[in-house]
Amino acid sequence: MTPPTRQCRHRLGRVLVGTAIATALAVPLLLVSGDNGTPTYNEPDAMRDAVLRAGVPAQDVFTDYAGFDTWHTMRRAREVFGVDTAVVVTQDTYVARSVDLARAAGIEVQGYVAGDAGGLAREVLARVDGLREATWTPQVTGGEPIPITGDGRTSWADAS
Repeated sequence: MTPPTRQCRHRLGRVLVGTAIATALAVPLLLVSGDNGTPTYNEPDAMRDAVLRAGVPAQDVFTDYAGFDTWHTMRRAREVFGVDTAVVVTQDTYVARSVDLARAAGIEVQGYVAGDAGGLAREVLARVDGLREATWTPQVTGGEPIPITGDGRTSWADAS
């Protein structure tokens, strides 16, 4: 299992809320997405490991290592993983932007709030950037298709 770094521990709370919501709503599959920009910072594996510890079957957990921001996550969910409907779980400050960007990427989406993120000043800038991305739809990191209908373990970088 990948130990979470100090920077990604705060994201694990929303992962556990997401797992609970997925269970309650009978959502069959989970896609965890985040930054994996350096060897010491790996959000996706830390989130995946938390979901596995919460009891989600390994084959139902997909990992996206190129979710560098919300736009990348949503576009890759649609284009690489083939997601067309989703439940997005994030903190209150981010949910509106996340839902808007998912819709701009072509995903039918519901947003659920998992706690208070604070950081409104940063979010204002992120919303301006999100509007730019939704309007001009810049390219994102692509990759081979990993159908969300398959076995999630095929998306893992390691065999945890």
